[in-house]
Amino acid sequence: MMQDRPDIRKFISGTMLLLPALLLLASIALAQKQVGPIRRARPPIFDQRTEDVFSPNAVELLQGTPPRYGNVPGAIGDIDNQPSPTDSKFSWSALVSRETLEDAVKRGLVRLRLAAPSSSTFKSGGYQQARKEFSFLAVVFGVIHQYDGDVRWKDASQGMQLRLSRAGLNCKVATDNSYKETVTRMEGLALLIRGANVDIESMDRPIPLWSEVADRSPLMSQLEQALDEQLAPGVANSTEFGRQNQQALASAEVISMLAYVIQQPDYEYAQDSEYLEYAKTMMEQAKHAKNAIRDQQLSEAQAAVGKIRKSCNACHGDYRS
Repeated sequence: MMQDRPDIRKFISGTMLLLPALLLLASIALAQKQVGPIRRARPPIFDQRTEDVFSPNAVELLQGTPPRYGNVPGAIGDIDNQPSPTDSKFSWSALVSRETLEDAVKRGLVRLRLAAPSSSTFKSGGYQQARKEFSFLAVVFGVIHQYDGDVRWKDASQGMQLRLSRAGLNCKVATDNSYKETVTRMEGLALLIRGANVDIESMDRPIPLWSEVADRSPLMSQLEQALDEQLAPGVANSTEFGRQNQQALASAEVISMLAYVIQQPDYEYAQDSEYLEYAKTMMEQAKHAKNAIRDQQLSEAQAAVGKIRKSCNACHGDYRS
């Protein structure tokens, strides 16, 4: 009978194709009506026969050194024919001076004290500023560790980077523990700046990826602060240009340094050519601003700042940090 009715065969065939989807929708609806905790299946227990075929720890079978994004040949870390920042041969002095790095550490301590003068201030919003400052300082000490020249605190830089990085991550939330850690790190930073011996754990490990040192979001916030509160006001007019010359120059170096760090391949969007173009433009224009400030060329400095802001705004329109 069905041989004479191809339309029935099509109907049955179509129904069979829809059956899995209908069963899935029914199971979802049933799950949404459940009350009480969801009962989950127990993890499987593997016997000797399974372990003879599959290793219980596949990591032990890996050979050689795991790949690190920062060392990939031809990656974005090769901007301007420079080695990646995870390579100690990278010439950081082309982006930022020793004086700017040392001043950034001192200013960072001042801003941390403003963010956390008390537990109540810290918990009412200061923890967010503390997170930004710790993340920025962790990057600064990472640069100090790799810096191609003499700079203060290089011997303690790796340990400080680890401690401040950890504090920045913990300051995502305002708790008694994160406040306590903030106070401890401020005290240690103050001792280091005064030249006292700071007990820093011995570091014998590979240079971490920048995304392991600091989240991108607080770094972008720090970059914007350097632009809005220091660089742009410093080139607003001829009066401010003469009065805030050194501060504006230092902020341009900070922007170029951070814009370079966030281009590294281990950060989100770092494989996106448009994102990289935004970050590279900020870095290059910050370098132009620095040179213009140094050469007392106000109009050129203003033009560079305008391009930095345009790139920053466009990036925010297309991406979220």
